[in-house]
Amino acid sequence: MARREAALLLRQHGQWQGALLGAPSRPGVTRSGTVFAQALRVYAPDRGEALPLRRLTLMLKEPTRDGDTVLHLLTNVPAQEARARHLVGVYGKRWTIETAFLE
Repeated sequence: MARREAALLLRQHGQWQGALLGAPSRPGVTRSGTVFAQALRVYAPDRGEALPLRRLTLMLKEPTRDGDTVLHLLTNVPAQEARARHLVGVYGKRWTIETAFLE
């Protein structure tokens, strides 16, 4: 997606490892929990290219149905274009829609 200059917002899972850069900032609080943002550099496994991202961390007030208390989201959307709290909210809406389809 990044090679095609597409914006991305996805949940960080095990295959998305990288190097955290600098200290996390605390952009705010949502209804779901506290949001933190931190720069992250991920390397493409096939080409070794470095991909600069932001890792948004949501410390949940209530655990998910799977028991998760922390969610890590990755995005390439610059902070000046979309604040961390807004992106976490967008992801939450997507998650609600996906859950509705599963039921």
